[in-house]
Amino acid sequence: RPRPTGIDPARAGDSLNPLFDKIDDLSGGMLRDAALDIFNAAGVSTKDKAMAAYLVATGFSKLSDQSQTCAWARRAVTLESSSRSYNALQQSTCGS
Repeated sequence: RPRPTGIDPARAGDSLNPLFDKIDDLSGGMLRDAALDIFNAAGVSTKDKAMAAYLVATGFSKLSDQSQTCAWARRAVTLESSSRSYNALQQSTCGS
């Protein structure tokens, strides 16, 4: 049984949108940790998981951790390959 995170999977987008809106203001660690909580919550939709992965990648990017940024950007693209933002981040950090 997944441990409770206090995140309602049906409202994950409501948690992700404010993070996205504050992407430039949040520290890398804060952004990464908040997005990881949502990514790891049971029952979160694929689309919300993709955005959470993108935000985790962005958090790692702010921390200058290129290998983790690349890994999480790839995860976001795998979950939602149609997103231009996710693809752009993957291309800029992974080189492909």
